[in-house]
Amino acid sequence: MGYLFSKATERIDDPQIEITLTTVLAYGSYLVAQALHLSGVIATVSAGLMIGNLGARVGMSARTRIALWSFWEYFSFVINSLVFLLIGLQVRIGTLLHAWHATLLAIGTVVLGRILSVYGLLSINNLFATKVPLRWQHILVGGGIRGALSLALALSLSSTFPYREQILAMTFGVVAFTIVVQGLAIRPLVSALGIATAQDGDYERARIHQIAISSVQSELEGLLRSQAISAPAYEQLRHELDARLGQVQAEIAELYGKDESRILPEIQMARMKLRAAEKSSIEQAVYDGLISRQTAAKMIENADRELDNLGNHGES
Repeated sequence: MGYLFSKATERIDDPQIEITLTTVLAYGSYLVAQALHLSGVIATVSAGLMIGNLGARVGMSARTRIALWSFWEYFSFVINSLVFLLIGLQVRIGTLLHAWHATLLAIGTVVLGRILSVYGLLSINNLFATKVPLRWQHILVGGGIRGALSLALALSLSSTFPYREQILAMTFGVVAFTIVVQGLAIRPLVSALGIATAQDGDYERARIHQIAISSVQSELEGLLRSQAISAPAYEQLRHELDARLGQVQAEIAELYGKDESRILPEIQMARMKLRAAEKSSIEQAVYDGLISRQTAAKMIENADRELDNLGNHGES
């Protein structure tokens, strides 16, 4: 359903209609999954991943994406508030106090599961992919905060489900613990581990400004192609945007002259993307029958090796 709705957004350029489609997708995927005796929550998340990564990036204009994100950001705030309100209405204080030992057990189990999953899986991941430093693994463990999704899953249990009230109380206790204790501990933990938070400097702001103007230029091109604006209006707006872009590029060049190391991360990222594009073109050549699979396998192996070298070079 996420894929089908993503393809539908490619043929529509109306923010209100596309927002409505995402709303229909959210509830529709949940209801369809429930009717098939599957997880409605997981179905909705999967549909959201598809529409957010495929539909939003390929089938939506910049103005639609901005409207869509603003709508769902506000809607998620409302839903989060309602979920916590609902759990508060259904959890009995007596049950919460009576189940304190079960709640402590649930908290311990959740924290232990987080520790095992983060340290265990990342130790395997570090053998084959970009290494995640141990300090960041500590942050991932401490940042295992539970919220609306856990509460929604507990609330979705039928009223006749055995021990439902105890499960609600345990879930509420786990969520409260992770938000209050782990949430408040994140900042001191980051400071104790010596992890510096990112600071937006002049170069970073100029680069984002450059990207934003380029996005506006692309939107302007789309308006001209769709005949939404006339050619004279386009020329005037294009001239204004070119002037703004020229100023930003001059600022970036000046900042680069002061510190040439600023662009090293950009060069590294660009090289990796170019190598990935090379690998994709080789796979397409096999699909088109231009080269044999044996030749392609060797070329892809070389491309993978170079990608690994680039990644290792970036880490060093």
